[in-house]
This record gives sequence, structure tokens and C-alpha cells, in this order.
Amino acid sequence: MHEALRVLRPGGLCVLSDTGWGGPCAWFDNHVLFPLLRRGDFRVQSRRSLGRQMVRNGFDVIASRSLGRMIYTVVGRKPPSVPRP
Repeated sequence: MHEALRVLRPGGLCVLSDTGWGGPCAWFDNHVLFPLLRRGDFRVQSRRSLGRQMVRNGFDVIASRSLGRMIYTVVGRKPPSVPRP
């Protein structure tokens, strides 16, 4: 996500849509099921945790919506650049 912020122009948008859920189901998948599969590098995240991750990486979250039972979209905007003196 940091690389997305780096390559976007100031004011550019990063739109992420994914499937996922939070709570006990996500914990079970991330800590029990996925380690047993031993394939891939995936992780279940909730819409809120993805929004927090965008903020930690420097985006301003401008939209966060559930599109269905397990489908969500989060939109982050790269802050405008600060003019140099």
C-alpha cells in the first residue's frame, strides 16, 4: 500500500474492493485455517481494518462501504502535495 501512495499523483485515488469479514471468523481463518493450508500469502481483513491500514500508510479514507454480505470497497485519496517555499 505504501508503494501505491508513492506512485499516485497528489489527490490520486486508491480504490480497493475485496471480500472479507471481521471478528471471530477472521481470527479463525488467519490463525488456524490459513496456516494449515500452507499456501499463498493471504489474510482476511475487515473493511475497518483495511481503512486503518490505508490511514497508517498516509491515505485519507474518503469512502468505506459494504457492497454485500462479505464484499466491501474502501477508497483512499493521496493528500495534496505541500507547495515548496
